[in-house]
Amino acid sequence: MTALSVTKKERIVSMDILRGIALMGILLVNAPAYMVYIEGQSISQQAFDPTLRLLYNLFITTKFFSIFSFLFGLGFYIFMSRAEARGDKPFILFVRRLAALFLFGILHMLTWFGDILAYYAILGFVLMPFYRRSARTILSWSMGLFATTVLASGIAALQTYLGTPVPEFIGSLKSDTFAILGMFLLGLYVGKQNIIAEVDKHVHLLRRTQIITFILSIIPFVGILWCHFTDNPIKEILQPFFSRMDTYPMALLYMSSLFLGLRNERLANALKPFANYGRLGLTAYFTQNIFGSILISLFGWSNGYTLVQSFYMAMIILIVQLILSNLYFLKFKQGPLEFIWRKMTYGFKRKEKATASF
Repeated sequence: MTALSVTKKERIVSMDILRGIALMGILLVNAPAYMVYIEGQSISQQAFDPTLRLLYNLFITTKFFSIFSFLFGLGFYIFMSRAEARGDKPFILFVRRLAALFLFGILHMLTWFGDILAYYAILGFVLMPFYRRSARTILSWSMGLFATTVLASGIAALQTYLGTPVPEFIGSLKSDTFAILGMFLLGLYVGKQNIIAEVDKHVHLLRRTQIITFILSIIPFVGILWCHFTDNPIKEILQPFFSRMDTYPMALLYMSSLFLGLRNERLANALKPFANYGRLGLTAYFTQNIFGSILISLFGWSNGYTLVQSFYMAMIILIVQLILSNLYFLKFKQGPLEFIWRKMTYGFKRKEKATASF
């Protein structure tokens, strides 16, 4: 049994670590947009920014939001299965959980235009009919949604190149909605197969996933590089297509590599600070842009800042949140917003053990 093997009643530590790393990626993506929302300024440019933007496009942008969506679907399965095992009414409880998450999202919109909580809460209802479906059916739907969004993005790129209008339904199919649902369902599938809690039993599957997703990511990876270095105006059309094509294999490559890597005790111990950060997933996500507003004021960046400066700001926020989250769990067992969310789900009279944030 490895350091991260768990029983059904324990937290899945690797899931917390993955959530913490996803929060870091989301912070890096969102930080450049804080200025746009807070001050109405566009981000400035400096010499190193194009290189950093390329690195973002290759390794960060869209990948970690996809991982967050995956975790939502996985969390859905864990929540429902544990509620069912206790003899509760899982569907009723999950509706209450989504309603509470929607309220958090509405509140978050007051400080951040890019909130995903309310959107997740609405899309979460689509997961419910899939709970009792077979793992094979769920995986088929997930892969179908992935293929649909990539194909629709390709059709849209082709029609834009040809100068013909892109049909509205094609625009809908390539939207984030179908991409998010695909990752929701993939998380549900992984939960049903108990892959994360029993990594040792699924090593070959995870290694195959690594190889396949690495191969699938090569073409879009090269495409993004080409779009960055070429002066051909067609790059403006192809960049979104390659980004969409790259999202799923890269996200799966990251996750499969992490779960395999966490079987190594040294790596698991090195990443433990991210576990507590991940346990505060809702609180950390909710407060990232608040920290950003404070730093923008302290640094005097009211007239704008560069992408490189946004990276430094994100690193400061990450370090502060990592320290605070690990200090917090020395005394408390559950995050403040996580506590409220749980009480809104189960009621304020019932005592429950802390579980995953998303």
